[in-house]
Amino acid sequence: MTARVDQFTFRPQSLTVPVGTKVIWRIEDSAEHNVTAIDKSFGSEDLGDGLHDRRVTVR
Repeated sequence: MTARVDQFTFRPQSLTVPVGTKVIWRIEDSAEHNVTAIDKSFGSEDLGDGLHDRRVTVR
């Protein structure tokens, strides 16, 4: 599964990600961004320009 951040916009704007799914975040912005579940079950550190992959796990 791939998501993108460009011009301060997440594309797609929301994702439903099953536990254990690998998500590739493509950050194409001058600013760092982080990713956090609505229910706070997972989150990332600040991600800079480039590709970042994360396996989603529930805390």
